Amino acid sequence: SPESSDFASSVSFVGVGLTSVVEVFQCQEHEHSETKKDSVGGGTTTVVTYTYSTDWSSSYIDSASFSSTGKSSSNYMSKCGVENPTWPSYLPTPGSQWNPSAKVGAFTIPSELVRQISLDAPVLASTTPSG
Repeated sequence: SPESSDFASSVSFVGVGLTSVVEVFQCQEHEHSETKKDSVGGGTTTVVTYTYSTDWSSSYIDSASFSSTGKSSSNYMSKCGVENPTWPSYLPTPGSQWNPSAKVGAFTIPSELVRQISLDAPVLASTTPSG
């Protein structure tokens, strides 16, 4: 059985471990700066523009901190239109959990070795043991 975590009481799995990724669909602000030489005086002028898109993010994006100039743009209104919601408290905590041991044939692998197995790549067996 998996070690205790947010998923321990609601999800069971077969394998050495489980990685959970938690994302929320949110509005994202993109800042673009362009500096041009002034035609008079030899200085430069920097023009900052903001564009918006929606995408999945694994961390909260505080849309209240977006540029007020950008938020009044038609791009913001058409792509987002509303503030991002607060991060839902009921979402599980992202992370990895490993089973406390794993069996390989007649051998039992202890926790300290199980935790060294990468959860990013599948490990395929040519046969699946019964039970």
